[in-house]
Amino acid sequence: MNIIGLLRSERMHAVVLPGAVTAILVVAVGQRLADLTWTLVPSARFEDFPTSIDRDTPSSRAAGAPVPALAEAHLFGEPPIELPIVVLHVDAPKTRLNLDLSGIVSITSAQGQDGSAIIASGRGPARLYRVGQTVEATEATVRWVYPDRVILERSAALEHLSLPRAGSAAVVR
Repeated sequence: MNIIGLLRSERMHAVVLPGAVTAILVVAVGQRLADLTWTLVPSARFEDFPTSIDRDTPSSRAAGAPVPALAEAHLFGEPPIELPIVVLHVDAPKTRLNLDLSGIVSITSAQGQDGSAIIASGRGPARLYRVGQTVEATEATVRWVYPDRVILERSAALEHLSLPRAGSAAVVR
């Protein structure tokens, strides 16, 4: 069907034409209301707007709260207190326990030295121990984990367990 045939059809007159006329009338009425609004509202001239803002005038101070008072209000909560990180270096004798240290995850946090160590006791399998845990089959407790050694506490005395050195025969490649 061509365009002329569509324009002549009864469907065009009954459905499409009233909707199109209504849309055109809504747009025209809206434009006239906008024109009427702008004629009733006085327009501001460009010269009426300030070219710069002076933040130190009495009117600007009275308009809002001062910046230091807003900063001290802590609108989004208080920032965390940053404590200095103190790494405690303990000179403890080497442990006499039959333990092998095979891995370390050392973490320095705001609470101090923390981390985990992989320790094998005797000929048993290696297990992961965190600070504060007691090593299996011993009375030793992991107190601190350093990048190269672990400090153990046994009978209120401190001892250290070191990683095998690169030159020793205990290193597994």
